Amino acid sequence: MKCPFCTKDIFPGMNFCPHCGKHISQDPAAENSTTHLAEPATQPISPSSVRQEVAVPSPSANSFTSPPDVGGNMPVKKTNLKLVLIISAIAVLLAGAVLAYFLLLSPKADVTQTTKTIEAGTEVDPLTLIAVKDAENFNVTVKSSDLDTNKLGDYNIIYTVTSKEHNKGKDYEFTFTVQDTTPPQITGESTFTVLKGEQLDVRSAMTITDNLDGIIDPSAATVNGTPDFAKAGTYPITLSVSDKSGNTATKEVSIVVEDKSNPETFFNQINTAWGYVNFPDQMMIIKKVNNKYMMYSGQKNNQGFGGEFTFQSIAPDGRTAVLEWRYNYEMGTQIMTVKVDLGAPGDGKMRMDIGGSGWEDMFLHKGSEKLDTP
Repeated sequence: MKCPFCTKDIFPGMNFCPHCGKHISQDPAAENSTTHLAEPATQPISPSSVRQEVAVPSPSANSFTSPPDVGGNMPVKKTNLKLVLIISAIAVLLAGAVLAYFLLLSPKADVTQTTKTIEAGTEVDPLTLIAVKDAENFNVTVKSSDLDTNKLGDYNIIYTVTSKEHNKGKDYEFTFTVQDTTPPQITGESTFTVLKGEQLDVRSAMTITDNLDGIIDPSAATVNGTPDFAKAGTYPITLSVSDKSGNTATKEVSIVVEDKSNPETFFNQINTAWGYVNFPDQMMIIKKVNNKYMMYSGQKNNQGFGGEFTFQSIAPDGRTAVLEWRYNYEMGTQIMTVKVDLGAPGDGKMRMDIGGSGWEDMFLHKGSEKLDTP
């Protein structure tokens, strides 16, 4: 039998030509028409000639030798189906590989809080409150924030973390608590010196500030310890103050009460020779004889008059004093009140009011003149 399309020999009953692949109809009419195309036999056909007619051609490089499948169909459809399945499998593998890259290899943001509490009154950059692993791969921005470090409470901050590689962002929300654990600050001297008889409220010399409450009135501080301002000595006291959050601050302070009214201390400051500013030829000698305080006055290079004096009073600051001076003169022993003002410490000057005659300016005498005294 020959293929009606390519006219090559094929087996009877084939649905497809193994040479050109065309579909061959099995309609009897078609077969009759095909038979009609052959030359009419003029001689009776012998069995051997039939066998020669239908003999299978020998295989060659261009011949198709695969047997037909059951039912007479060739394996072209199976080949197409296998190709579709292979292509589908490859597509699934590629899709899986892409998914695996994004799930396993694409960087993910690992965002954590560096702290959950913020101290009141501090200035805080919200970006410092979180940490992003492999931060160089991401951009971090603050999407929203209601943080107020001047008020206690809980605050929410939303961050947007965006991958630099894929430009895809994700929001992360964290809660932070503003708390106040900082005690106030008490600023001031740690040692105060006062004279005996004077009073001092050390709170008025202090400045108290707080990170949340601002400036606190020093009168709100309490004082533990009681100085005796009538008696010389050193008195330790403790100042304490609390803010509205209950944080307490303390400061140790020493109060030194000085008594400069000691007669010996005052005498040591006037124990020398003095000259009169307004009376250049006059001078005064103050000294101690036989443990008695003695004072003499007179013209230079002459014998002076004078005698013992005692302290009637000395100011707590040790700068002024009232003396009772008993001196011998022509009319006998006289008693006179003398006031002494040392003025500024160390300036080598003083003033004296002798018997109410008015203040006389005196200066340390350094000349060669002398005053003879008993």
